[in-house]
Amino acid sequence: MRIILTIGLTIIFGCSNKITDKLYSGGKFTLNYYKSKDNFSAKILCDFYHFESENEKTIGVMNINGVLMPTPTNLNGITINVLPGIFKIESGFPGKKWTVIENLKISAGDSVVVKIYLEDDDRPLVD
Repeated sequence: MRIILTIGLTIIFGCSNKITDKLYSGGKFTLNYYKSKDNFSAKILCDFYHFESENEKTIGVMNINGVLMPTPTNLNGITINVLPGIFKIESGFPGKKWTVIENLKISAGDSVVVKIYLEDDDRPLVD
Protein backbone atom coordinates (compact mmCIF):
# COMPACT_ATOMS: atom_id res chain seq x y z
CA MET A 1 0.00 0.00 0.00
CA ARG A 2 2.85 2.42 0.81
CA ILE A 3 4.48 1.72 -2.53
CA ILE A 4 1.26 2.54 -4.42
CA LEU A 5 0.78 5.73 -2.40
CA THR A 6 4.40 6.77 -3.00
CA ILE A 7 4.11 6.11 -6.74
CA GLY A 8 0.81 8.02 -6.90
CA LEU A 9 2.22 11.05 -5.10
CA THR A 10 5.33 10.97 -7.29
CA ILE A 11 3.17 11.03 -10.41
CA ILE A 12 0.93 13.82 -9.10
CA PHE A 13 3.66 16.10 -7.79
CA GLY A 14 6.36 15.12 -10.28
CA CYS A 15 4.48 16.23 -13.37
CA SER A 16 5.28 19.89 -12.92
CA ASN A 17 7.91 21.89 -11.13
CA LYS A 18 7.50 25.52 -10.16
CA ILE A 19 10.05 27.81 -11.74
CA THR A 20 10.45 30.44 -9.07
CA ASP A 21 12.58 32.81 -11.13
CA LYS A 22 9.66 33.30 -13.53
CA LEU A 23 7.08 34.73 -11.14
CA TYR A 24 5.68 38.01 -12.39
CA SER A 25 3.21 40.24 -10.61
CA GLY A 26 1.36 43.29 -11.79
CA GLY A 27 -1.27 45.41 -10.16
CA LYS A 28 -4.00 43.17 -11.53
CA PHE A 29 -2.47 39.76 -12.28
CA THR A 30 0.15 37.20 -11.30
CA LEU A 31 1.87 34.59 -13.48
CA ASN A 32 3.43 31.37 -12.24
CA TYR A 33 5.41 29.22 -14.67
CA TYR A 34 5.65 25.46 -14.21
CA LYS A 35 7.59 22.99 -16.34
CA SER A 36 6.10 19.62 -17.29
CA LYS A 37 8.27 16.54 -17.48
CA ASP A 38 7.10 15.68 -21.00
CA ASN A 39 8.69 18.98 -22.16
CA PHE A 40 6.40 19.46 -25.17
CA SER A 41 2.87 20.29 -24.00
CA ALA A 42 1.99 23.89 -23.16
CA LYS A 43 -1.02 25.24 -21.25
CA ILE A 44 -2.54 28.45 -19.96
CA LEU A 45 -4.61 28.04 -16.79
CA CYS A 46 -6.55 31.16 -15.86
CA ASP A 47 -8.51 31.97 -12.70
CA PHE A 48 -10.38 35.19 -11.94
CA TYR A 49 -10.50 36.87 -8.53
CA HIS A 50 -12.07 39.99 -7.05
CA PHE A 51 -9.52 42.82 -6.86
CA GLU A 52 -10.91 43.97 -3.53
CA SER A 53 -10.80 40.51 -1.87
CA GLU A 54 -7.99 38.57 -3.52
CA ASN A 55 -9.01 35.13 -2.21
CA GLU A 56 -12.57 35.33 -3.55
CA LYS A 57 -13.03 33.84 -7.01
CA THR A 58 -15.29 35.43 -9.59
CA ILE A 59 -16.25 34.81 -13.18
CA GLY A 60 -14.57 36.53 -16.12
CA VAL A 61 -14.12 36.42 -19.86
CA MET A 62 -10.88 36.45 -21.78
CA ASN A 63 -9.46 36.39 -25.24
CA ILE A 64 -6.06 35.15 -26.26
CA ASN A 65 -4.51 36.83 -29.31
CA GLY A 66 -7.94 38.18 -30.23
CA VAL A 67 -9.77 34.83 -29.97
CA LEU A 68 -12.60 34.78 -27.42
CA MET A 69 -12.25 31.81 -25.07
CA PRO A 70 -15.28 29.86 -23.83
CA THR A 71 -16.76 31.53 -20.76
CA PRO A 72 -16.74 29.22 -17.74
CA THR A 73 -20.13 28.43 -16.26
CA ASN A 74 -18.66 28.12 -12.77
CA LEU A 75 -15.68 29.40 -10.81
CA ASN A 76 -13.24 26.72 -12.04
CA GLY A 77 -11.50 29.08 -14.47
CA ILE A 78 -10.25 28.35 -17.97
CA THR A 79 -7.61 25.85 -19.14
CA ILE A 80 -6.34 26.14 -22.73
CA ASN A 81 -3.81 23.93 -24.51
CA VAL A 82 -1.61 26.15 -26.68
CA LEU A 83 1.35 25.86 -29.00
CA PRO A 84 4.54 27.57 -27.83
CA GLY A 85 4.62 31.25 -28.73
CA ILE A 86 3.97 34.79 -27.57
CA PHE A 87 0.48 35.67 -26.37
CA LYS A 88 -1.67 38.66 -25.52
CA ILE A 89 -4.39 38.00 -22.94
CA GLU A 90 -7.24 40.43 -22.40
CA SER A 91 -9.74 39.75 -19.64
CA GLY A 92 -12.60 41.43 -17.85
CA PHE A 93 -16.32 41.28 -17.27
CA PRO A 94 -19.22 43.76 -17.45
CA GLY A 95 -18.83 46.19 -14.56
CA LYS A 96 -15.11 45.35 -14.20
CA LYS A 97 -11.99 46.99 -15.63
CA TRP A 98 -10.15 45.11 -18.36
CA THR A 99 -6.71 43.66 -17.71
CA VAL A 100 -4.23 43.20 -20.56
CA ILE A 101 -1.16 40.94 -20.39
CA GLU A 102 1.12 41.45 -23.38
CA ASN A 103 4.12 39.48 -24.63
CA LEU A 104 3.41 36.40 -22.51
CA LYS A 105 6.04 33.94 -23.75
CA ILE A 106 5.23 30.26 -23.43
CA SER A 107 7.80 27.64 -24.39
CA ALA A 108 7.36 23.92 -24.97
CA GLY A 109 6.69 22.22 -21.66
CA ASP A 110 5.41 25.36 -19.90
CA SER A 111 2.20 25.51 -17.93
CA VAL A 112 1.39 29.08 -16.96
CA VAL A 113 -1.05 29.74 -14.13
CA VAL A 114 -2.57 33.19 -14.56
CA LYS A 115 -4.47 34.79 -11.69
CA ILE A 116 -6.34 37.88 -12.82
CA TYR A 117 -7.77 40.27 -10.23
CA LEU A 118 -10.78 42.07 -11.71
CA GLU A 119 -11.31 45.56 -10.30
CA ASP A 120 -14.73 47.22 -10.19
CA ASP A 121 -15.30 49.82 -12.90
CA ASP A 122 -17.25 52.88 -11.75
CA ARG A 123 -18.30 53.86 -15.27
CA PRO A 124 -21.98 53.21 -16.06
CA LEU A 125 -22.70 50.21 -18.28
CA VAL A 126 -25.14 52.26 -20.38
CA ASP A 127 -24.91 55.99 -21.17
